[in-house]
Amino acid sequence: MSGGTLSLGTASLAASSAVNISTGTLLNLNFSGTNHITTLRINGLTQAPGTWGSLTSSASNKTSLITGTGLLNITGTQPPYDAWALASGLDNSTAAKDASSTADSDHDGVSNLMEYATKMNGNVSDTVPQSATKNGSVIDFIYTKNKSATDVTYTVEWSDTLGNDWSTSGVSAPTILNDNGVTQVVKVSVPADGAMQRFVRLRVTSP
Repeated sequence: MSGGTLSLGTASLAASSAVNISTGTLLNLNFSGTNHITTLRINGLTQAPGTWGSLTSSASNKTSLITGTGLLNITGTQPPYDAWALASGLDNSTAAKDASSTADSDHDGVSNLMEYATKMNGNVSDTVPQSATKNGSVIDFIYTKNKSATDVTYTVEWSDTLGNDWSTSGVSAPTILNDNGVTQVVKVSVPADGAMQRFVRLRVTSP
């Protein structure tokens, strides 16, 4: 739904249904009981499983975009990126709450995708949890990994010019320094090769 009100007089949605509503629309559940469906998306983001209803309902999750006495029970899974975005207050309701992966909603120079991958808060101006330290013939690069971000790829690269020569040559396999169940602190060694200057970065990609 992208405008107006959709009113359901019975719990008639199929169990495999996906319901999409957005700011400026209303879904009126004008029935008693619970309608079981697979997916609920609000402003393009998949919501958490469980019961959903109006602000005055008994649902475990409430939204002003749903009215009436009926409930929706969401049985499907929520993508980890959508869960992170919503937890960060990014719900696509306004431009300032843009949850797209390329956006920088908190204006800290870090994309939402990088903030998600490193377990930052997409609604707070902060810095990427990473560091680089020269250690003899290598540079130890340490970064934080969000364990829930199972849909992204982490790549450590180096360059001597900040041009188009970013490379993974000689970069070691990652070593986990700490794991608290939510995040991991990961170390990767990058060859120094006696270079006058060497830049190291974490690149995060998503399918």
